[in-house]
Amino acid sequence: MTRALKFIAGLLLFTAAMAVIYGWVVIGYAVVGG
Repeated sequence: MTRALKFIAGLLLFTAAMAVIYGWVVIGYAVVGG
């Protein structure tokens, strides 16, 4: 695997993780904020 592919894969994983965390924060805020 080349360095570019590793960088792209890492970026995609990071983006996915951020999206999941952001989604949970929004859901939690909606539930708590009613």
